[in-house]
Amino acid sequence: MGRLVRITVALLTAILASAGTAAAQPAMTSPPQVPPVEPTLAPAPARDQRSEDVALGLSIGGTAASWAMIGVAVAVDRPDSRAMATLAWTGALSAMFTPSFGHWYAGRFATRGLGLRLVGAGFATLALLSFIAICEDECTPTLPKALLVTGVGFAVAGTIDDIATAPRAVRRYNQRQHSASIVPVIRRDNSSVGLAITGQF
Repeated sequence: MGRLVRITVALLTAILASAGTAAAQPAMTSPPQVPPVEPTLAPAPARDQRSEDVALGLSIGGTAASWAMIGVAVAVDRPDSRAMATLAWTGALSAMFTPSFGHWYAGRFATRGLGLRLVGAGFATLALLSFIAICEDECTPTLPKALLVTGVGFAVAGTIDDIATAPRAVRRYNQRQHSASIVPVIRRDNSSVGLAITGQF
């Protein structure tokens, strides 16, 4: 009987010692699994936006200012005045470029309207040269008049074309700005950073 008691006490002691050792050791657990996440696109930087109304206003306002200078010089009717002559020539030269101001605002400098006005200026120059060559005295030659009318027609057509197409030039500019962009890519857990190309088609 005494032997049985000793064996039982020995077994209980061994069991308690094993439990204490297990409790003293830290639990071995696997690291938490991070679920995969899709990359998140950071907001694209703000692009330069141009206004169609501003483009139209620049073309119309610039053209009106040029023709106002010409109108003032003609209304004063003082051909011997150097100031009026300068004002008239300034208005005439600026009228060649001011209708294109809306296109320049949209980043487009060589326009169809400017080309038409240059052709018109060429016809006007030919009209002046032919008038000088033909008319030493007062006369009404047909050729210089025809050349001058043709030149004015080209100039008017080029002016109207540039003014009418200025808003469209801005729309194309804005479309080019948003056609493609490079933006940073940041994962939700901030584990990696990269770049991505986004576009609108």
